[in-house]
Amino acid sequence: MNPLKILIIDDNSSDCESLQGILRPYGNCDFTADSKMAIDVFSNSLEEKATYDIIFLDINTPGIDWIEMLSEIRRMESEKGIKESNAIKIIVHKPVDDPGDVIKAHDFMFDAYFEKPVKRNKIIETMRHLGLTEEAGTAIRLKIRCNNCSKVIDTILENDGRNRECPDCKNSFKIPNINKFKARQSGREIVRESEMSTPLPETLKKPGITPLFRIKYTEASPVNFILKRNNALPLLDLSENGLGFLCKEEDASLLKTGKIITVEIDFPILEEPLIIQVEVRWIKQMSNKKLYRVGVKFYQQEKDLQKILNIFFNYITLRPELWK
Repeated sequence: MNPLKILIIDDNSSDCESLQGILRPYGNCDFTADSKMAIDVFSNSLEEKATYDIIFLDINTPGIDWIEMLSEIRRMESEKGIKESNAIKIIVHKPVDDPGDVIKAHDFMFDAYFEKPVKRNKIIETMRHLGLTEEAGTAIRLKIRCNNCSKVIDTILENDGRNRECPDCKNSFKIPNINKFKARQSGREIVRESEMSTPLPETLKKPGITPLFRIKYTEASPVNFILKRNNALPLLDLSENGLGFLCKEEDASLLKTGKIITVEIDFPILEEPLIIQVEVRWIKQMSNKKLYRVGVKFYQQEKDLQKILNIFFNYITLRPELWK
């Protein structure tokens, strides 16, 4: 299923951010805080033949009356010859104390409604019911590593924030907030490395610098990976602010908390490795006394670093072929 094109009409920035967090795995969101302006945005999308798949509307958004706005959208669709079966899906945010006007308008104006605060499961189930995502029961799958033993653990989007236990070491942990990551939808064709080759921005290139460590993204067991290789360390986790990796005792001896080091991060999708300075935040000896987990913080926040990180998140968050 292709990424959805989504329009959010709401003047509450906090609500918009929450809704975008839920919808990010499904497509790209545009925003407008004025219902009258929303009509122009929708009209332009029709003219450019880049019609939205779905609209989320807070009926209290400033501008024109929300029913008048929806009537205009349906009128424009009719003029363009868009059949009802192909019309844009519209989901309305209904106030809790609404006297019933929203429900009365339901049959001919929009497709579904919900009350605030936004609930993830309600939104996802509604989108599935409208045929905008995978069939009911098909969840967006993710994988994470146990922070204690580094075992790869399968999970799904709906488990965000829930407590879980590692099946191997019985370590208790909470499924991290993965809304900031761009997860792929389950069942979509995986993007091959050759199709996702990413050039490194000039601002991130550091020719002539020799890194202390080479950190490599791998789908293999990190313990097996590091025991079989001497020239690369396995990446364990990645965030917007830093990363974690596994190293041997001799490597850990070169580190101390607060030390600034230069590392090379090797991702299959990059045309060349990323070399960047990081600050060592913590070092933890594992049950295998010869191995250590290390957490570092990005010491430099280059302008283009976040763009590259977002590409990394998209690549590593979901790899469908790994769950067969």
